[in-house]
Amino acid sequence: MTLRIPIPEDLSEPLVRRLHQDAREAIAVRLYKEGELSTSQFASYLGIDRGEVDELLARHGVADEFTVDEIAEQARALRPASGNPPYSLIKTAVRCSSSATPARSVI
Repeated sequence: MTLRIPIPEDLSEPLVRRLHQDAREAIAVRLYKEGELSTSQFASYLGIDRGEVDELLARHGVADEFTVDEIAEQARALRPASGNPPYSLIKTAVRCSSSATPARSVI
């Protein structure tokens, strides 16, 4: 699906590109906050990696709210050959909000 937004023709090309990127980010953030996009869908839509997702969401004031299952899924997907979870997931697990199962038990 394509969304078309009229933009005045007398704007500079760099400004038009920035408006396009800002609009895409705003749409992605809203859909993410409403639970319509997963983290991986969010990253794919914007063409960014997982680390950039955290930074972008933070810029938009969206707090990390991962479930234990989401943290476990990320750990399994990103686990290096050593078998140890990536440091960023350990930090995420420590920040994980309350849940029935402590985050550290799934990593």
